[in-house]
Amino acid sequence: MTQEPTSTSDAPSTASSSSGRRGLTPTDLAAERRLLNSARYRAKRDGLPFGIDLDDIVIPERCPILGVVLNRSGGPRNNATPSLDKIVPEHGYTKGNVVVVCWRANRLKSSAGKTELAALARFYAPQLLKEPP
Repeated sequence: MTQEPTSTSDAPSTASSSSGRRGLTPTDLAAERRLLNSARYRAKRDGLPFGIDLDDIVIPERCPILGVVLNRSGGPRNNATPSLDKIVPEHGYTKGNVVVVCWRANRLKSSAGKTELAALARFYAPQLLKEPP
């Protein structure tokens, strides 16, 4: 018989009851449900593939791109609001193609194409990584 993991970071992602799902607080679970329901609506509205469930949405403590602490409270949308990003937009909301980032990072990505983002990174990376004079 195997022993269940004791920390939430080691816990497997399972579709269990809302109170025990990965040890989430009600606020975290509500935030994940909002992201899922909004994605389902946008996929239907925009004719995109949709094949995810709550287990595919994991809200990290911080935005993996900008590092800001994510605000799960469900208040008015702001730069720190969790946002579900489609990594490759035309693949829709499908397993392996979504990640939770902050709203600001998602807006930055959505207003630029892949080529523009790559050009920005190539141009600024060497300058930003230089030691200050």
